[in-house]
Amino acid sequence: MQELSLSARLFRGIGVTGDMSKRRLLVLKMGSAHPDVIGRCGDYDQWFARSLGAWPRRSEMDIVVHDAERRSPVPGTEDCVIITGSRHAVYEPLGWLEPAARYLEQMMVKGKPMLGVCFGHQLIARILGARVARNPHGVSMGPSVVELTNRGTRDPLFTHIPRRFVVHETHADVVLEPPAGVDILLKSPVDAFHGFRIGEKVWTLQFHPEMGELEMDAVLQAGGANADRSIRVGDMSGVSRTGENGGDTGVVGERILWRFMELALF
Repeated sequence: MQELSLSARLFRGIGVTGDMSKRRLLVLKMGSAHPDVIGRCGDYDQWFARSLGAWPRRSEMDIVVHDAERRSPVPGTEDCVIITGSRHAVYEPLGWLEPAARYLEQMMVKGKPMLGVCFGHQLIARILGARVARNPHGVSMGPSVVELTNRGTRDPLFTHIPRRFVVHETHADVVLEPPAGVDILLKSPVDAFHGFRIGEKVWTLQFHPEMGELEMDAVLQAGGANADRSIRVGDMSGVSRTGENGGDTGVVGERILWRFMELALF
């Protein structure tokens, strides 16, 4: 039998679900946040745990954290995976990064739902052959405006999400050339490929849906000169910051994160 290419195997495998009764989320932690940030609001995995804390179905799910920097991940009983952000770049020669990428390839071939966030977005893109590099427009750090594409407005991840909304961002790199065959779901004035879907149940987001005002403020404080030089993307006048619920900018992101969990587990 002819061997399928990685891309063909990924697209064939995605959408085949496992035993959803287990309801086990694995948060693949890609290193650690700045020590000052951890001191104020915890590490990357804790941001997701906090954002999911008020999700109405939280009691039906276990969260397992795996630190990819400390130990290579292997497929287990997880039903879905979230890949966190990182202080590293996906093109750095890091010894732990290749095993993590292999794990994600295996999970995609198995058809497991996944959400790649910031670094996770870029890593999945790179696994599929995309080019990731420094954004020529500069560092994005702070509240920014993103917009759903036409495909994005029809995507189930963004049900009841306004077309333009404000998100929290902290990144210097972007996907400059998207993988072949993906659905581009999001864009910003300085990033045409801000989020996409691969197959049925793998999504990636350049912004941080798990970040609220607490986390964003901590990152800006720790960012120092980088924060001073960063860009604020887009005109925010008349753009949804909170959706229907009130509160801070992170509420729209939280709703997207909750929606991913619904699509992934139920």
